[in-house]
Parts: sequence; structure tokens; C-alpha cells
Amino acid sequence: MRIVSLKKRSEEEIAAIIEAFKAGSSMHSISGQFQVSEDTIYRIVQKHFGTFTDRSALKQGKVARLEKQLAEREKEIALLKAALKKY
Repeated sequence: MRIVSLKKRSEEEIAAIIEAFKAGSSMHSISGQFQVSEDTIYRIVQKHFGTFTDRSALKQGKVARLEKQLAEREKEIALLKAALKKY
């Protein structure tokens, strides 16, 4: 796979990369689809959006919420199992 530099990209290609990023595609998939390095994608996003919001930080928040929900469900299951043992 040959990676083409950002300077040799047309505005249409850059717009397509930005749209793919906005749509939620992963950096790896965008990199493969457009044959561009992940660093270049970060530069494109920073250039067009200013600051870059790291998706991994957003995912960590979601994981933390899901882990909390899982812990609550496990407590509920343990409570229900204890109630069933009484009968």
C-alpha cells in the first residue's frame, strides 16, 4: 500500500476523509480506505476543526458507565438469587 502525502490530496479527498471521520469511522479504517497515515488524519481533523477530541477518552467514559451498570445488575442478580434460596 502506497501512502500519498497530504499535499498531493485534492480538496474532494480531504472532504471525504473529514466526512468519514464525522460519520464515526475508525482511524484505522479511514487510513486503509484512503491510503493515508493516521497522523495525517489527525492533522486534517485539527486543521478543519481546531482542537481534536480524542475518541478514546469518550469511549473510556462510556466503558465506565457500562461497568457501573454491570455492577448494579450483578448486585440485583445476587439479591434475587439470595431471595430464591429462601424459598
